[in-house]
Amino acid sequence: LELKPVPEASAAPRKHLKQISFWPMVNQRAVLQLGSSEENCELLSENGRRPILRYSSWRAISVPLVVFCLVAGALSLAVSRLVPVAWSADDLLEAAEVKKQCSKAGANCNETKCCQQAGAQCFAKDDMYARCRGHCVSGPDPTDPNPEPWSCKELGSPASGHFSSQGWNPKPAKWVWKKCSNSSESCLKSGCCKAGGNACFKKNGTWARCKPSCVDGPDPTDIDGRPWKCEQLGGKTP
Repeated sequence: LELKPVPEASAAPRKHLKQISFWPMVNQRAVLQLGSSEENCELLSENGRRPILRYSSWRAISVPLVVFCLVAGALSLAVSRLVPVAWSADDLLEAAEVKKQCSKAGANCNETKCCQQAGAQCFAKDDMYARCRGHCVSGPDPTDPNPEPWSCKELGSPASGHFSSQGWNPKPAKWVWKKCSNSSESCLKSGCCKAGGNACFKKNGTWARCKPSCVDGPDPTDIDGRPWKCEQLGGKTP
């Protein structure tokens, strides 16, 4: 507790007030103000706005009242943090209108930079095209009809909620069989794999291979015992 005298903001001369600063929660300070002349007890927020609690005639039971104010103030601030803020009808309508302006699943979100689907993020492919997705890996996307790589730059903020890919069953694009690599060759240049369930993982600056998954360090199945960096170079082939 920090006890310090603070002069009253009034034209008439009055006695000083006693203020006790305390922290009922992390990063949340309150001030217990005890009146010397008006004999009241006020619990103020740190910015000095309207009192959270106010009690009169604290001098008669000063010590118990001080303790009570501290406990009551801590509980009030804690409840205010836990109880969600009630939205008005206008707020809900405004939020719904903003959501309508965002892009639907599969649409180009390059201009809106927001998504309607819960948990979706707008990821850029290039300067002209972006799409709402749950995740994105820089490089070629085997499910995209266009073989050009994705930059996966995030545009705007993700939509609230949890992203779900249920009902989405993508198939490999036609170009995958021509441009992507098999499991016996390096995929360092192609950045994609022909075999379903595989993605191209980079070992070092000279070698990358198609694997279902990759863990940094030595690979027991690799003849070369040098460790893998396991940098994924593109999307996984479905």
